[in-house]
Amino acid sequence: MKKFILALIVVFLLIAGLKLFVFEHRDNCRKEGGLWYENMCLNSETPEDDLKKFGLIREENTDKTDIKVTYPYNVLEYNTIYQFLQTKVKSIKKDNGFEDEDIELGMSGHPWSLSIDMNNFAEGGNLASILGYVFSFTGGAHPNHSFFSTNFDTASQDLINFSDLFDKGKIALDVISKYSVSNILEQKSERLNKEITENEWLIEGAGPDLKNYSIFVFVPGEEKKIDGIKFIFPPYQVGPYVEGTYEVIVSSDLFYDFLDGKYKNSFVVQETK
Repeated sequence: MKKFILALIVVFLLIAGLKLFVFEHRDNCRKEGGLWYENMCLNSETPEDDLKKFGLIREENTDKTDIKVTYPYNVLEYNTIYQFLQTKVKSIKKDNGFEDEDIELGMSGHPWSLSIDMNNFAEGGNLASILGYVFSFTGGAHPNHSFFSTNFDTASQDLINFSDLFDKGKIALDVISKYSVSNILEQKSERLNKEITENEWLIEGAGPDLKNYSIFVFVPGEEKKIDGIKFIFPPYQVGPYVEGTYEVIVSSDLFYDFLDGKYKNSFVVQETK
């Protein structure tokens, strides 16, 4: 009987020790910004082989196509968003012709390449963002580059677009557009090493039109809140392909007063001196 009781005590201590070990590693994982998932800490340094096990990296290679899709490890916490992104991937494949049965490789004979990289996750307050970068080469003069963003409420997992964020959307759009045009002009002048002034291409691509501000992500700040919004302007939107992509970060100070009340607590506003 004593041996049986002793054995039970040993088993109990082993289980308690194991739980303590797991809880300690889980807490450390979260403190360092990782995700504890199926007794493993997923973070930016997790090997690709492990990410593949969880479906976060998916590769499809045939004689005609090479496809690689990368999801952020954080999305495993948000099943609704994960499913949405998988549907988005299917749409991107179709839109870029990677599901066509009559793909022609061209003179080079190299397979078409498609990379969809969503390994860019940011959150603050009760909001989160995922930025997707799409690289597609189908044998043309140059590859195609595009972006998409997925913004959502972390509690409800509802998707959020520009209009959802603001109670005074028209005013917010005007303010953000004015700042963005000015900022892009500065970037253009620096990139091209000459004075650049407003032109029709820039105004059409960064003017106060909702379609121009559909690709954006939140910029994390202090106290686990959002410090601003980064807007992405892909090649061709505000200039020729050779100029590449432009990014504009708009501080929350500029638009805080126009936010919908339910989102204001997610943003931090710096005190003006």
